[in-house]
Amino acid sequence: MITIICSVYNGEKWLKDYLKTVNCQYLEQFEIVIVDADSTDNSVDIVNDHVFREGITNKLIKLPTRVNIYEAWNTAIKQARGEYVLNYNVDDRLLPNALSTYREMIKACPDVDLFYTSWFDCSDEHYSSISRVHRPPRFSHEALLQNCFIGPFPLVKRSVFDIVGFFDTDYYISGDYEMWLRMSKHGMKFKSSPCVIGYYYRNPDGVSTRNTKQRWSDQIEQDTRMRKHYV
Repeated sequence: MITIICSVYNGEKWLKDYLKTVNCQYLEQFEIVIVDADSTDNSVDIVNDHVFREGITNKLIKLPTRVNIYEAWNTAIKQARGEYVLNYNVDDRLLPNALSTYREMIKACPDVDLFYTSWFDCSDEHYSSISRVHRPPRFSHEALLQNCFIGPFPLVKRSVFDIVGFFDTDYYISGDYEMWLRMSKHGMKFKSSPCVIGYYYRNPDGVSTRNTKQRWSDQIEQDTRMRKHYV
């Protein structure tokens, strides 16, 4: 029912522990599609050497060139066999009950197109220091225009992408925000949950989280452009 999608580029620092958390999910059966964007470290070997537990279907796609995260996500989504897809980045951590929590939400609300939850914001790479607990608001298009509150672990119906299209790779920082606004404008149904399902690490080296003038300038430009388009 659920496919985890994962983009990797030189992620050997994170991958072993990341893959352990995948194996520790309480949900008995699910799929993971990992897209490697031409890593130059041992990322591919780590994935190939990992023994996924019974019940986890896995696929590794090795791309010949470096691509941005949204290109990798699009590649993974097109290969996903689950009815729902969940992005899970290698430097974040899901709690063991994350997928099973989503399964219960799907059962209760099968008409919802995107589920989003609360999460722990972490300021260190060992996930031992929680700076805050994010509890996103109830959904409205007006609120989403003000702030991208969907969070790091949304669960999306796979069929939605056949209707609204895939991630716009021109938005190399704000591509996920653009997708949620596009879905909302198409009338897709969103639902929040107060459940905390994972840890989000605000990686200082991440493309969308590094604290540089250029990154902030690009994000402001992209966010402003899409808000005008989807108002």
